[in-house]
Amino acid sequence: MFQLCSNKKFNYGAYQEYYLIPKEVVRINMFKIPNGITFEEAAQLEPFYCAVFGAALSNIEFGDTVAILGAGAQGLYFLKLAKLVGASRVIMMDYFTYRLDYVKKLGVDEVVNNRSEDGNERLRELTDVRGAEVVIVAAGAPTAWEDAVKMAARGDLVNKYAGCTPGSTLTIPTERIHYDMVKIIGTYHTTPECVHRAWHLIKTRAVDLRPIVTHRMPLDAIQKAFELLATSKEAIKIAILP
Repeated sequence: MFQLCSNKKFNYGAYQEYYLIPKEVVRINMFKIPNGITFEEAAQLEPFYCAVFGAALSNIEFGDTVAILGAGAQGLYFLKLAKLVGASRVIMMDYFTYRLDYVKKLGVDEVVNNRSEDGNERLRELTDVRGAEVVIVAAGAPTAWEDAVKMAARGDLVNKYAGCTPGSTLTIPTERIHYDMVKIIGTYHTTPECVHRAWHLIKTRAVDLRPIVTHRMPLDAIQKAFELLATSKEAIKIAILP
């Protein structure tokens, strides 16, 4: 369980010309970008490999209905991975119309706007009351964590993937875990194996990450880029071009 190591080494540094990479990272997780793969695709390896790890532990099977709470970049990674492994239907939920409209272009089967609809009720309608076999929480909010537990089918799984602010708490009905035997897991970070799996998916375009980048801005507009992501949410991934 590499992701739980107390001595993890991270690459800290961004928007600078040079920085040193820990030798452990170079030895295990450094790759050569092949011809035809863009920098914008390769730069997504870090967030994408977390989703690959999360999807691997979520046990999505052929024919499953997968509900994803949060239509940001991580939610879109899970959409693509769920379809890759054979999910028959993916339902995505979010509060922002721009994101829901955008994911319609990427193969999602149903979208639910939580601003105007009750996500749990709508999911029950779409699944004939059963619920989803796999529920992915790709939004770091305790309310989303609580809602997700209501959405899983009996005996199935909820992955609390997106982290909340440290110290956050949630309340869930005990009968969902005991009588309905809903499995609740959390997945954090990744493993070297999933990094290599993610890179293979990127370089072969078995998962095409090009549509995840919706905006491109120069380095001197980086403050505007952060404001766009933090306020209107009318972007998925923004490429900063030096």
